[in-house]
Amino acid sequence: LGDIAKFKRLYSDEIDRMRQPDSSVEEKKVGRARAVHLSQLTSEFILRRTAKVNQQYLPAKVDHLVICKLTPLQTRLYDLICKRAQTVVFQESGRKGRETSTLAAITHLK
Repeated sequence: LGDIAKFKRLYSDEIDRMRQPDSSVEEKKVGRARAVHLSQLTSEFILRRTAKVNQQYLPAKVDHLVICKLTPLQTRLYDLICKRAQTVVFQESGRKGRETSTLAAITHLK
């Protein structure tokens, strides 16, 4: 793959340029070609295993459920995030907007 400067020039910059919304047809063509070439080069070194294959080598999964009470601060934050999410969901008119808002709220609650 060469040094970092060569890699950036041949692959990274071209692929990034292809992904820009205002990229030309030629930039997209070159970027796709470079992405395919890079994928072919790295496929020789990157081993991808499915979960089924990995199960042979890993111990059985064990889940532990731990329930604990929220602190008063956590309760207030939880309520605040839920109220904000509910407001945003009701304000969004499109289905995709509601899904995005809901997922964002769930992420904040983690």
